[in-house]
Amino acid sequence: MVPGKAGPVDLSRPVGPLASQAYLHDFDADAGKAWAAMRRLDGALGAVLSWDAAVFPAAWLWCELGGTIAPPWHGLARMIGIEPATTMPGGGIADASARGSRLMTLQPGVEQNVEVRLHVLAAPGPIVGVDAGGRAVVR
Repeated sequence: MVPGKAGPVDLSRPVGPLASQAYLHDFDADAGKAWAAMRRLDGALGAVLSWDAAVFPAAWLWCELGGTIAPPWHGLARMIGIEPATTMPGGGIADASARGSRLMTLQPGVEQNVEVRLHVLAAPGPIVGVDAGGRAVVR
């Protein structure tokens, strides 16, 4: 369940039209990996996304199921996204700064290397975590 303008929205069995965004946070930074998983409604295929929680302490979870009539979607889009993020909410840098969110500052000439892993799987059963390589752990 994620909060919506008209009350909680159950994304376990999404129906349209719907356009929604939620912010995932409070990942265990000490464990090192943050992760989120989803499955097709028939359970045949799943995906798990994992990343470094120390670098990206939040994630934006959004879905577009024909709920945005305006361009560019024109009510035709059906997609879901999970985006690891340094801040929440996603109102831009000025808003995040005003709210006291942690901002990542990239300096000229300095590299920032971060792994974000996607594991797509056909194994049945609930996804209960990720292993050290970012692969789904299924019960």
